[in-house]
Amino acid sequence: MIDGDWVEIVGISDSGTYDLTRHQESSGENMNVNIDGQRYLPRVVEPAHGIDRIFMAVLKHSCYRRDSGYKILKLNLEIAQYHAAILPLMKKEGLKDFASELYGKINEFDPPLVYDETGIIGKRYAGQDEIGTRFCIAADYQTLEDRTVTVRFRDPTEQIRISADLLLKERRIVGNGALAELTQSYLSLLFRWGMRVRLPCCTQDPPHQLSHF
Repeated sequence: MIDGDWVEIVGISDSGTYDLTRHQESSGENMNVNIDGQRYLPRVVEPAHGIDRIFMAVLKHSCYRRDSGYKILKLNLEIAQYHAAILPLMKKEGLKDFASELYGKINEFDPPLVYDETGIIGKRYAGQDEIGTRFCIAADYQTLEDRTVTVRFRDPTEQIRISADLLLKERRIVGNGALAELTQSYLSLLFRWGMRVRLPCCTQDPPHQLSHF
C-alpha cells in the first residue's frame, strides 16, 4: 500500500494448461512431462514484476521529509548510489587539499564515494541526504589542527569526530564506549572498507568523541 492506495507490484497470470495445450496442437510436439512414472501436462503460472514497479516501490517507501522540510532518501547501503561523501568545509586554507587526499585514500578501499566542495556545508549535507548518501565526512578548521574529521549520519543526523589518520593509515577504529553507541549501519560501512573495530575498556575520552592516536 502506497499513500493509502493499493498498488500492483507483481502481476501473476495463471493460464492453467491452456498455453501448452494450444502449443501442442499447433506444433504437434508432446508437451507432457514424466513425474514419478506419471505423465502430466504442466500448468503455466507467469509472474511479472518489472524493475520499474520495484523501483517505484523502493522510492515511495524510502522518501520522506524531516520536520525542517528537507527531503530524505533512506536507502539501504546495498542499493545506495553512494555510501559516503567527502566534504571540505570551504575551498581554502588547506581544507580542499586535505579532503581531496582523504577522498583518494579512502577510494582505494573501493566503496562508492562522492566528493563535493560546492556551496555551503548545510546545503551539501541536505543534498547528500536527498540522494540517499549514508554518511558525510567533513574536513573543517579543527581538521587542520588535529587531523580529525566530522562523520555525519544521514538518518539520525548525529555527528562524531574521528581521526582521519585512522581511516588513512591504521584502517581501524579505536575508541571507548562511544563506538557502542554507533548505529549498526556505521559499523557495517567500516567493515565494508576493510577496517577492524576494537573497543578498549579503559579510556577517559568524552562520550561524544573517539580517541585520536
